[in-house]
Amino acid sequence: MQALIERLIELVERLYQEVLYLPERIRIKANQIVVTTLSEVSERLGLIRAGEFRSGNNNEPGDGFTGVRIGYPPFNYADDEWNIVSVNNDDLEVGFNTDGKAYFAGGDATLDSTGLNLNRLNYAFRQTATNAGNTRVGKVTMTTLSGGSIPVLSIEFSSESGSNLITNGGFETGDFSNWTKTIEERGSWSVVASPLYAGSYAVKWTPTYGGSLGVLTSDQFAVSSSTYYIVQVALYNQAAVNNGYGIAHVHWYDSASGGNWLSTDTIGEMNFSSTSWSFFETTFESPASAAGAIVEIAIGDVTDE
Repeated sequence: MQALIERLIELVERLYQEVLYLPERIRIKANQIVVTTLSEVSERLGLIRAGEFRSGNNNEPGDGFTGVRIGYPPFNYADDEWNIVSVNNDDLEVGFNTDGKAYFAGGDATLDSTGLNLNRLNYAFRQTATNAGNTRVGKVTMTTLSGGSIPVLSIEFSSESGSNLITNGGFETGDFSNWTKTIEERGSWSVVASPLYAGSYAVKWTPTYGGSLGVLTSDQFAVSSSTYYIVQVALYNQAAVNNGYGIAHVHWYDSASGGNWLSTDTIGEMNFSSTSWSFFETTFESPASAAGAIVEIAIGDVTDE
């Protein structure tokens, strides 16, 4: 009998301790349960019903919340209602609702009964495939041709894909980092947000007088000897300058930095008689003793002066 009494006292004390620490484990607020520790959760817990599950930076929604919310009724973001959301500083990045609608890429893409809707994405579809050491890249996008006003479907296919050896090759830093304005005669170089072939920035040559010449040179980068490289460049004449021209070269050197010049290959050249983008993609084999290379872009116009 004494043992039974002691056992009952022990159970009462344990129950008292559980009740004592219960407020630290579960806080009830409005229509939601906020769990601060999951040490007691197990497969025997059963069904949990609550208005919202939230995991984030402890800020309240509307006060700089960053994290994930799951709940019903839905939450209002981006002028719509969502049951599952990923939020960054109160801005919706990803969302799903019970109607089957999806919101992702920070609003640049949605999926609903009308289909997949894309806005401001570089490509609607991009796939890289490799077989037997051969790599190919396919891209599908909508674009507006230079001089036109109606978007058209564009399909691109490139022979290989790899890392860009030219640092800031697309001027996506928004400046001339890793490039040298070698020549600025009767004009000036600038980095602009329009017109664009791809990405967010492009480099622009603006002539101020006839007979202008601008030359841009990339930083020298390391290459391997007797190796095939793909070099790409897109050139565009915004103003249809008469007698304008553009040309791009790759210069090979026997050192990854400095060294002796070995040879030069032409990536592409065009006469700017009309306003349109010209994209050049050429495969070169580096010289047998090559260890470095630079890319050079020259734009100018010819005058009778």
